[in-house]
Amino acid sequence: MWAEKFAIEPNLFNFLKMVPSLNKIEKYLRAQILHCRNTPRAGLLTELVQAETNGQRLTEDELVAMAVLLLFAGFLTTTHLIGNGMLELFRHPDQRDQFLSDASLMESAINEILRYTSPVQFTKPMRAAEAMNFYGAELEKGDILMAILAAANVDPTVFENPDQFDISRKPNPHIAFGAGIHVCLGMKLAKLEARVSFQKLWSQLKNMELAVAPEEIQWSRQKGVRGPQCLPIRFEIMTSIEP
Repeated sequence: MWAEKFAIEPNLFNFLKMVPSLNKIEKYLRAQILHCRNTPRAGLLTELVQAETNGQRLTEDELVAMAVLLLFAGFLTTTHLIGNGMLELFRHPDQRDQFLSDASLMESAINEILRYTSPVQFTKPMRAAEAMNFYGAELEKGDILMAILAAANVDPTVFENPDQFDISRKPNPHIAFGAGIHVCLGMKLAKLEARVSFQKLWSQLKNMELAVAPEEIQWSRQKGVRGPQCLPIRFEIMTSIEP
């Protein structure tokens, strides 16, 4: 998959290996954009092609950039949200039992997964616009800062027993999606995808369990995100599976 080509440790050698995939996906997206212009069909890409503000539309280069952002920004992050959640439910059988016996815990469980094992570990670098004192740290104009979301989500001054996985935790002011004007636009979609995935997996696969010891799981090496490369499980298929 193209997305897997991007899920590698960032360095010059790996970037050069990515170039052929970048060229392929750009060619594919430009063809899809042209098709949406000539033969509009229902979907997000057509909406982007037809979007207009004050008589102006996105250029083809802007459409390609937007499509790449939408495609990859929500791929690995949501994948790791689901994978991390499944792993923690396997590792905490008491929480798993609560989760399976009380459907009303779904939303708080997803929020706790996001807090406890944040798929996105830190933000992109930011520069100080001016000299300032930032919570006791003296910053000069141009200094580079990074927000470590994973650390903030286990801040003991904010969360009681932060190292405890508690799917009923309330309140849960985690910042896995950022906050304020920069909050992730895909937050609701990511939570919906996780909800549907958990509902389907736990309702249609019986006697699920890890097929390997937790310490044997291989983790993603991509900077900034955290999640298993794969999650081997054993299960029995229900005799009757809903579509």
